[in-house]
Amino acid sequence: LMARFFLKNNQSSFQLTNSYNLVDAVVRTIRNLVGRVSQYNPNAFADKVTMSKVIDVYNNTVHSAFKNKLTPTEMQTNPDLEEQYVTMCKNKLEEVKQRRLQNGLLTYEAGNVLLVHLPIEKTKYAMQKRRRNFDELATFIEYKGPNVIVDLLHPYPTLKRVTLPAYYTKLVASNMDELRSRYVKSFITVDQ
Repeated sequence: LMARFFLKNNQSSFQLTNSYNLVDAVVRTIRNLVGRVSQYNPNAFADKVTMSKVIDVYNNTVHSAFKNKLTPTEMQTNPDLEEQYVTMCKNKLEEVKQRRLQNGLLTYEAGNVLLVHLPIEKTKYAMQKRRRNFDELATFIEYKGPNVIVDLLHPYPTLKRVTLPAYYTKLVASNMDELRSRYVKSFITVDQ
């Protein structure tokens, strides 16, 4: 039930975002700790004693997020340290937002033509030959959190509307007319 709540169930577009990486990381961490705490127990995930040991080990181990100097328990029991960490994370987030603005990733308008990287390795088209990373044209529909929803100009049979991280996109033209005029001009100069 908890995984169903977290995982996306969006019928309007195919999700090709990084949202499952967090779930994978948590499961991998728990699995690794279960192996250290309870060896050769096939029911370790269902055992409350084992899971409480896993939680205890996790909370009392230094973490790279805290530069391998502090444990989650120390952070939670010291409000000053926790406040410093939260401030540091907010500053990092603000830097990322500024970089995204500078790169134009937050300024798209409906109808903009984008060049997108489509990670088809996450779809049933994974074995299709590809030559470039940014190799699909799409029109921008809207932002959804840090992601963009686009319609592919040359869709796959079952893949038309896609949700992608904003950094998988590049602005090509403000609309289809501008795109056509740019390419018509370039073809004319090549032919002459």
